[in-house]
Amino acid sequence: MASHWQNIYCLTARRDNLSIPFIMANRHLSRSIVLQTLFEWDFAATSELEPEKMLERNIEEFGPGLDDSSFMSDLLLGVIKKKT
Repeated sequence: MASHWQNIYCLTARRDNLSIPFIMANRHLSRSIVLQTLFEWDFAATSELEPEKMLERNIEEFGPGLDDSSFMSDLLLGVIKKKT
């Protein structure tokens, strides 16, 4: 089993040398951004911002350069659809 520091090293690998842990870290970050967006949307029920705009803002703030926006958008809209 890999040590904690070996896992951190894998997660900080250069983007041109993608590894499975790095991709998994991207998905984890993507899910975290969607969760943050849902949290904001739930607490700002009177907000004029649509959840998609909140997601765009959160992607820019927490995941600049993250190339997983379609996954995040699908996840966000899927959760909202199930809620209603």
